[in-house]
Amino acid sequence: MIGQKSHLANIDVWIQWREERILEAKQALIESYLPLVDYVSNRLSIGLPKNVSKEDLSSLRCDGFDRCD
Repeated sequence: MIGQKSHLANIDVWIQWREERILEAKQALIESYLPLVDYVSNRLSIGLPKNVSKEDLSSLRCDGFDRCD
């Protein structure tokens, strides 16, 4: 598991966000998970029709993060 983070690496940040609603914790979580979300959206875009752009998926990504309140 060299170079990989534990799935519990952000547990303190999650607690800060869920229990105390600290906006800096939310921002840290967003930044932490952006690479994963980008990877998934790129994989999804492979099977979508040509009229759905990667930019459309990116805007949905941002909407999803904003709904974390």
